[in-house]
Amino acid sequence: KRDFFHTGDKMLLTIIVSALNEEKNIGNVLRTLDSQFDNEGREFDKTLYGVIVVDNGSIDATVENARRFREQSKMSVGLTHEKERNIVSARKAGVLEVENNSHIYGNAKYLAFCDSDVLVPNNWVDSILTGFEKKNADVLSFNGSFPHLFWMRVPDLAERYMDEVGTLFFPQETIIHYGAQKRGVRFTSRIYSDFVRPPSGGFYAVRLNAYNQVGGYHREFTEEGKEKTFAIVWNFR
Repeated sequence: KRDFFHTGDKMLLTIIVSALNEEKNIGNVLRTLDSQFDNEGREFDKTLYGVIVVDNGSIDATVENARRFREQSKMSVGLTHEKERNIVSARKAGVLEVENNSHIYGNAKYLAFCDSDVLVPNNWVDSILTGFEKKNADVLSFNGSFPHLFWMRVPDLAERYMDEVGTLFFPQETIIHYGAQKRGVRFTSRIYSDFVRPPSGGFYAVRLNAYNQVGGYHREFTEEGKEKTFAIVWNFR
């Protein structure tokens, strides 16, 4: 079952937002996706991208809030449903929605995934499309950060992160507060695996043809039968 608001024929990017009982957050992430600008500070062309909200079996007002938002937005906002409650199934449902309904969602070349409890930078869409066009990449991974108020509550943890990792996970406000402007980032090739932040996490983009080439998302389980949160074959260049 699905429903939709409106679309653009020029759409290049579809952003898939999976949501399970996120009535308090879904409006916030949609607002940040709706408030996108290019690198010159102009409002980003909303015919070039759209959003699909995948309701993953919510029993609260998540769906109602998403529908209410799209009624007042010029951004293309689709809604589809996946009853099986896990992130992999939800994201797969979003991709299938794009592929099976090109007459609705346009001829999107790129997919982006973000969780429903995040706030998206206002140049995120521009950075995705620019990254794919200029870097010839198949996957673009974006690192997020905890809010400043969180780091204010845990100064010991903040100091440990600055010593062992650097400022990779800090917003600028936190970096300035702790005087860490010159401490930099201790970036290693294992940064995502070491800190459980894989490129298939809550904030990344991929070419649709590359996603299909490697078989896309599939569910995987540990020997104990526990499902792995994210599973995708990474054979990208």
